[in-house]
Amino acid sequence: MRGILISSVEEKAGKTSLILALNEIFSGYKTAYFKPFGTSPVREGEYLVDEDLKVVEGNFSKSSNPIVLDMPYAEFVYSSDSVELKKAIIEAYEELDADIVFVEGSSEYKVGKSLGISDDMVAEILDLKVLLVAKYSNDFVIDRVLTAKDVFKERLRKVLINQLTGYKTSYVSAVVGKVFAENDLSVVGVLPRDPLLAGMSVEDVRRAVEGEFVVKAEEGIIEHFIIGAMSKKSAEKFLAGKDNLAVITGGDRKDIQLLALDYDNVRCLILTGNLYPEREVAEKARKRGVSIIVVPEDTLTTTEQLEEAMRKAKIRGKEKIKRMVELVKMHVNVDEIDKYIFD
Repeated sequence: MRGILISSVEEKAGKTSLILALNEIFSGYKTAYFKPFGTSPVREGEYLVDEDLKVVEGNFSKSSNPIVLDMPYAEFVYSSDSVELKKAIIEAYEELDADIVFVEGSSEYKVGKSLGISDDMVAEILDLKVLLVAKYSNDFVIDRVLTAKDVFKERLRKVLINQLTGYKTSYVSAVVGKVFAENDLSVVGVLPRDPLLAGMSVEDVRRAVEGEFVVKAEEGIIEHFIIGAMSKKSAEKFLAGKDNLAVITGGDRKDIQLLALDYDNVRCLILTGNLYPEREVAEKARKRGVSIIVVPEDTLTTTEQLEEAMRKAKIRGKEKIKRMVELVKMHVNVDEIDKYIFD
């Protein structure tokens, strides 16, 4: 059994999506998923599991998450025994029977240091090589990666640049690659930011705003949303030009609702104030295949809820996984990762 730790220099870097893509690409191997320390607990029946475990559910024959943060972190540190935590991680890992175990690090590599289970410590106790995912938000990511190299030492030799925006791939590969090579690091790929992966399904939107479907069309991805609190003339300017749009507007704004339904890029209407659409609006939405969600909150609160949900958007659904697989195949040296795991 070989394992590889997928770590990151910051949260929301794309570790889970990369693991799901590699799992599809390495379909000839028997694979398992392991999350040693989960810091985003969600309830599954009587138990708490990490949110990432829920995201990958169904994609692996075996998965495990031995430690979940079930209280404020300071209290968890105070009440936990580092030796017992490490023992739990080792025992859970050894129970996984697979050719490759994809081990997902904590939100970022330093988390868990006070418990003795930060990513570098997990790599040490499980004897894992490390692949570091770095979101390229600016050039200072170079220093963050080199700092991580000082921590992981020889266990870290591969880096994946993710969510590249505003830079040419050739520039990043050449300039950053040279700096990393001087520090015994190689870049296995540079992935561009993809709007589809950053989006949310309509169902995820409904859950985020705690709404009710009045019209439920086929599932789709929401990449952008606008607030329809303006005049019809002003709204026309905002409705054009953006793909996969959700429109947030008052339940009493029939004019904006009907206008939005004239645009092919609109996937969803979110009606605020617990006000239901008139029959004309609902019928038009059904014919156009556009979902309508009614929410109890006002427009401002609903917008804030969606902004927060979009920031935390996870890779759920076959459409997103398929797109991530395509990107990895196009932009990542998968053979180099395969060799890295089994050498």
